[in-house]
Amino acid sequence: GRLITLRSENGPAACIIDCEDDGRGFHFHNGETADAVLEGFTIRDGNVGGANGGAILCESASPTILNCVLESNLARRGGGLFSSGGNPTINNCTISANTAMFGDGGGLYLSGGSTTATDCTFDRNFVIGSGGGLYNESNSSLTLTNCTLSENNGTRLGGGLYNAGSTTATDCAFVRNECDTAGAGIYNLGSATVTNCTFRGNYTFLGGAMANVSGSSAAVTNSTFIGNHVDRFAGGIYNENSSPTVTNCTFSANSGQGSGMLNRFSDSRPTVTNCIFWNDGASNIVDADGAESTVRFSDVRGAWPGLGNIDADPLFVRLPDPGPDGWWGTLDDDYGDLHLLPDSPCIDAADNTAVPPDITTDFDGNPRFVDDPATPDCQWAPGTCGDPPIVDMGAYEFQGVCDPCDMNCDGDVNAFDIEPFLGILFDGDEPCAPCTGDANGDDNVDAFDIEPFLTCLFGP
Repeated sequence: GRLITLRSENGPAACIIDCEDDGRGFHFHNGETADAVLEGFTIRDGNVGGANGGAILCESASPTILNCVLESNLARRGGGLFSSGGNPTINNCTISANTAMFGDGGGLYLSGGSTTATDCTFDRNFVIGSGGGLYNESNSSLTLTNCTLSENNGTRLGGGLYNAGSTTATDCAFVRNECDTAGAGIYNLGSATVTNCTFRGNYTFLGGAMANVSGSSAAVTNSTFIGNHVDRFAGGIYNENSSPTVTNCTFSANSGQGSGMLNRFSDSRPTVTNCIFWNDGASNIVDADGAESTVRFSDVRGAWPGLGNIDADPLFVRLPDPGPDGWWGTLDDDYGDLHLLPDSPCIDAADNTAVPPDITTDFDGNPRFVDDPATPDCQWAPGTCGDPPIVDMGAYEFQGVCDPCDMNCDGDVNAFDIEPFLGILFDGDEPCAPCTGDANGDDNVDAFDIEPFLTCLFGP
């Protein structure tokens, strides 16, 4: 109950709490708030047998946990951490190789309250049950930002994350997670908002990257699905009695029937807009058992009916490849480069009105609305060619290609570029994207760019 900061002197590598397979590291249970701070510890080899929370147990408490490592702990539920009825904040932590035996939530188990995890890694956690990395109960809210969930494993549902409550995941990576039944990356039974996330090399029976079931809701935007594989349906997204909204996403090299997306039963009516499904196998999208997808302004290999849809090679920079072993989900996988080449038919081919109002950037964090520099009479600056510029299909917005010395982005290098170059060099003015002024290519605009800029302008 004391609102104090407990901090190690030299970080988690130098301050280890070894529970020696008997008990846990910390127990918050007296109404602690965010002002109770735990920072800079490694907590390992906790073992609470049939109880919950192998390393940390939070009961109606909301501590702040910073820069900690929870590893090789064991519990019935929440091998690393169990939270019930509180609002813990978890930042810059590694939750690794923990186990939940005959329960759920190998790494984290959340029951009630609202939990925030930022800049965290959940890897190699295991559960005999569901939620290898994390388990979020129906009465819980989870916010994940810039987190990585990799190589977590569950014997049932949700290798990375089992979500029965509300989850918001932004800038997260779900990589090589596995489970036996469905949703190797995310198994969604509740409400999920997924933005700027990547799903790569996940493996299960149904829904390699994501499974949305039983009336769940999901909004998936600006995300990539690459090399996810299944034994049966939908290497990408599996929907059963669920109608997600999928916008500006890219699917490639996923496996299974309906390799990009498979929808089952009449209550599945997903809306797909501004997406690319390419190189996913023979059937990129499948509607089964009365399901009905609405697909618009998307590039679908093999074609799909709908306004603005095309069936044309999107011209990725580099296609994904499973590597010499021929298997996805292994360390030699090459997830390719799914940026668009300048001649891609997906550039300026999508629907602006489908992009959520709060989405202003693409998967890389670059402007989401950029004019195609190849458009006749187009000056290479965002917003100068279209009114407004037209969004591209897929997770990446083509930013254009221009000479770094073309400082006014008019397509020519001449005397009119001198003033904007000097503005960037001496005043720190913002350049017109994608032109930079980095004439010598060292990722800095400084005095060393003056000579190569003059060479661009006047010749050697």
